[in-house]
Amino acid sequence: MGEREAVRQRDVAGLRVMRAGAVRSASDSALPWIVADGAGQPVGPVSDFLKHLLASGNSVASCRSYAFDLLR
Repeated sequence: MGEREAVRQRDVAGLRVMRAGAVRSASDSALPWIVADGAGQPVGPVSDFLKHLLASGNSVASCRSYAFDLLR
């Protein structure tokens, strides 16, 4: 096959990904939504990102949407 090896395709339809964590509302107006890990603790880097998102003028609804996307 030389320099260009064939790329093996992986069938991901049967993959099982463990779901751990949750998006939770918080009482802090600076961070109204948090992403918690499997132990229920906030994920620090995600919280920092969401705070930055809100500080940049995005809505609380956008913060929630990003939180759910980052949970995946």
